[in-house]
Amino acid sequence: MAKGDWLVLLGSLVLVLIPAPAYPGEPTNGDYAAFAIRPEGSCGDVKTRLWSGVNVVAVAPDLSIGCDESSSCYAWKMGIVSTVFWIGETGSGTTNTRSAWDRNWVSSYSGVDDPVRRRGYGPAGFRPLENPFYVALPYCDMRAGRLKPEAAKVVPWFIERFRGLDSSVCKGHWLEIRHGVKTCYAQWEDVGPFCTDSAGYVFGDGRPLPNVNHGAGIDVSPAVRDYLGLGSLDMVDWRFVEQADVLAGPWSSYLPMVECSRSSGNSALKDLGF
Repeated sequence: MAKGDWLVLLGSLVLVLIPAPAYPGEPTNGDYAAFAIRPEGSCGDVKTRLWSGVNVVAVAPDLSIGCDESSSCYAWKMGIVSTVFWIGETGSGTTNTRSAWDRNWVSSYSGVDDPVRRRGYGPAGFRPLENPFYVALPYCDMRAGRLKPEAAKVVPWFIERFRGLDSSVCKGHWLEIRHGVKTCYAQWEDVGPFCTDSAGYVFGDGRPLPNVNHGAGIDVSPAVRDYLGLGSLDMVDWRFVEQADVLAGPWSSYLPMVECSRSSGNSALKDLGF
């Protein structure tokens, strides 16, 4: 059996020993549910740390990496432990009132994405202004509002998505996520769980780093949880996809009508002398 197969099998056995709450169906007022296990204490808000630091003055893209705008170039990440998080979540660990790329994430979304009181795939109290199908992955391409130099060397679509040093090339990228026979699509809107620099896992062949959530490697929103029927701690497969490969579903109304052209990214790179 290949090493990767042993890792998937081991992850599955671990989850068998951790009972996850059954999918609650239609919650009523007053219902509360346990979600991802939170670490005791706090080592500081990851989002706050990402918003502070030194500025980047220039980046040099690695022209040897890239994608041909086809999902076939993105490999599946198999047997990844998932946890549930939401916009506006607070607790003893990292808070989600801001994201790694949006200081005012709750306002941008138009409120807290309550994981219990739901209407369809969105929160019960309002219609969100952003896609309720979102995820967090443990890599951030920004620090102090500026691109990290390394992002140009690890993000496969860097050249196509580069719009300037103050704009993330990762925020909003689409993922395909599957659990059993069901598949959904979601956008990358935050960083986690726990780590912010796991490029080897997010973009390469590595596995998620150990953490208190049993090695969780992706946080999913309540909408993703509900569509796939996930427990608070579950197993999924995921891969990046291009917008053109996103199939129709409840996430479709959040697809932009016109995607930014590649020429604007090339123009920004020329301004830097590349």
